[in-house]
Amino acid sequence: LWKTTGFPLQTERTEIVKKGKKKTVSFLHPEGLGKWYLSIGQGMGKTLTYAEEKQAYTMTDRGTYLKYKLGRKQGLDLEILCAGDERLFNPYGIIPINPKMYPHVKFDWADTLAKWLVSPKAQALIAEYRIQGQQAFFPDAVTYAK
Repeated sequence: LWKTTGFPLQTERTEIVKKGKKKTVSFLHPEGLGKWYLSIGQGMGKTLTYAEEKQAYTMTDRGTYLKYKLGRKQGLDLEILCAGDERLFNPYGIIPINPKMYPHVKFDWADTLAKWLVSPKAQALIAEYRIQGQQAFFPDAVTYAK
């Protein structure tokens, strides 16, 4: 995003917490602008609400954004600035628990669900899911089921 502004950029690094684990991320940042990256340590809905209150930029998944933008009585004023770049893809996955390690689980049920989720019928249902006419998810079981 910053590349399009024409500002001189430098690479910055910061630590964030993602899914309970510390991770170092690097990003391009305008020289001399100061610290601007903030990790609030909340779920995506609260992050969107915070970004709305501060009129800040955030990265979010499409489904949560659409729910908060279009699926609520008072939607967000935030707009999508960048979408579709495969570097932003956030695929979901399903992995049934190993029944040899955890014999108490209902592996047959989990396996049936996993196979159904990657089936053409389920993939079509996922693709057809809309929030106020906007596609929320883009299934890709063919790519990720390998």
